[in-house]
Amino acid sequence: MASYVLRVISLTLGVFFIFIGTLKLTPSVNKELHKEMRKMYIKNAKVFPLVKWTKWKPNSHMYRKVIGGSEVVCGAILSFIPGPLKEAANVLMILLSCLDIYSHYAQDEGLDKMSLSVVFFLLLTCRLIIHLQMKARELEEAAQQNQVTEQATPTCQGHTHNVHPAAGAGFSAADKKTHDVQTYALPTGAKHVLTMLCYDVKDKKLAKASKSLRRTLIKENSGSEEARVSAAIEIQRAYRGYSTRCNLYGTVNPKISKTAVYSKSQDEEARIREVANEQVLDYEPPSEQDEIRIIYEEYLSTYDNPDQDPLTYEEFAERYMEALRESQQSVETPVPVQPPPPAVVQPTPYIPRPRPRLNERQAASIIQRAWRRHIDIQVYRYYRDLINFKTRGNPALMLRCINPNEAKMLDAASGVHVKFRLAGERFPPNIYYKIFTHRPVQDLCANSPKDYTQPAVKLQIGKDRHSQLRTQGLQDDQDGWYKRIENNGWRLVSDRLVQHLTDPITWETSNKKYQYSHDKLQRKQDVEKRKKKRKIEWMQKLYQEGMLKAKSDDPETVNLIEGAAAGMVATVEKMGPDALEDWEVDELLDWTTSLNFEEYLNNWKDVATSAFSEKQVDDRIRLMTGTLDPYEFSISTGPSRYQSTQPSRNTPASSVSGQLQVNG
Repeated sequence: MASYVLRVISLTLGVFFIFIGTLKLTPSVNKELHKEMRKMYIKNAKVFPLVKWTKWKPNSHMYRKVIGGSEVVCGAILSFIPGPLKEAANVLMILLSCLDIYSHYAQDEGLDKMSLSVVFFLLLTCRLIIHLQMKARELEEAAQQNQVTEQATPTCQGHTHNVHPAAGAGFSAADKKTHDVQTYALPTGAKHVLTMLCYDVKDKKLAKASKSLRRTLIKENSGSEEARVSAAIEIQRAYRGYSTRCNLYGTVNPKISKTAVYSKSQDEEARIREVANEQVLDYEPPSEQDEIRIIYEEYLSTYDNPDQDPLTYEEFAERYMEALRESQQSVETPVPVQPPPPAVVQPTPYIPRPRPRLNERQAASIIQRAWRRHIDIQVYRYYRDLINFKTRGNPALMLRCINPNEAKMLDAASGVHVKFRLAGERFPPNIYYKIFTHRPVQDLCANSPKDYTQPAVKLQIGKDRHSQLRTQGLQDDQDGWYKRIENNGWRLVSDRLVQHLTDPITWETSNKKYQYSHDKLQRKQDVEKRKKKRKIEWMQKLYQEGMLKAKSDDPETVNLIEGAAAGMVATVEKMGPDALEDWEVDELLDWTTSLNFEEYLNNWKDVATSAFSEKQVDDRIRLMTGTLDPYEFSISTGPSRYQSTQPSRNTPASSVSGQLQVNG
């Protein structure tokens, strides 16, 4: 695992330093960053280490190129070249990082400037530490393997031993003492004791060895004594880990059963076989007398008549047997049955199909899906109810809570309204808003959208006006012409600025380009074309989802309508929406049970839309018609704070209300 981490860190650091070094050497990657690097090394050259004592300051260009080249070379070595050069490059990059940190510190720059250098200094240091740990571990494993090999070479059965185990590394004084005792001629019992002691020491050495060494002995020397001891140690180690984890889990979760038996598993089949074997071997059916004895004991326990003594066992058994024989005879002798009356024909009752029995996991998943569906529906209804209004509300007041800077511009004369909608790439949806205007808009750039820097749009002189040779390659393809970008897309209702800038829907709708003609008639025709295109897309979607169904039940009419719908869809897919007329689509939709596109479009324009900005002023102007003269009306803005709401009795009504008399 450590080797993979080391490789990933080396590759990442190497690629990064190659990129940074390239930025310092050449402006081909990014001119702005290269310019910043040049300015930075001009400052770093002034604070070079020991510049005050040596009075020597390096050339900033040469300083930058040396550092950049060193980073590129060291990055390449860290990424692609194995061996000891990698560690030398690592040490060199640590020194360069220290130099960069010192330069920022000497210039009294904050931590934000030197943070990148600090981070990569720590990463390089961690990489070097991991490498040194891996090398130390490899040396330790090699030493342990040599110890086991030297220990397994001499035999403990004889007493003619010339190799002193204390000569090798890793042997204690007890090993030396054991070998000194073995060099003398000993009796048979003492030899057996020393042999056991030798094996005990060998087992301890194998137990202290690494796991990889034991597994190597098991694979390579499967028939040796060392392989057998290593296998036993590995089994014990695995069992101890499993037992410790089970005990820890049982301590943390005491209420959970520790026996896991799943359906259709081997444990379940074993349990069933055990139960079946127990029933066959241990269970013996009770005899008839035992059954009667049990029933009689139940009779005595439930008997509650104090006036009469209960039956004895013999009387109870006799009556029980007689009742049993009568019941068997009644079953064996059939009773003549009269023919049944004529059955009344009834509709066949609905018999539900038997459902398969669910286990706990399947039932829990069904309940969880139903609960998540319920929560999602509630969340959607909550967001839907927030914008479930039609042409109501003051747009300036609504926008004051969302975008106060633009709310100041929504006065009554601007002629705007705000529309809301639900959208988003994931659930739950987000609420978006957009500001619309219903007043005429004049785009000055649309009056002359040409690119006047191209030769094709310039005025031609006399010799070029009637010459096809000179003007043959000057055809204008409208490349670079003005295209309208409103920069007024659907914006997110949120108080987070970063979310506004990174929202994909806001970005797509704000940067959308489309043709905008200066001619009002041409703009109306473009609107009609877009409306027709949306209607055809509506029809295609209804046809693909199978919602274009004929209103009539006549099979000929249904076949005609289905054929016409299929033909229209095929025509649109092959020749485009311009091949169909608008009345053809309307006639097809009228013959089907689909929704009306015009009603849907009008309803969409009113849903989640605020009132017009001038509506508040229109509501203030009240037209009050008199009861005496139908042609008399008054214009009033309502009582002010300097005027009483009740007219004076001495003042004529015409002078108070400022009525304008219009006599027919």
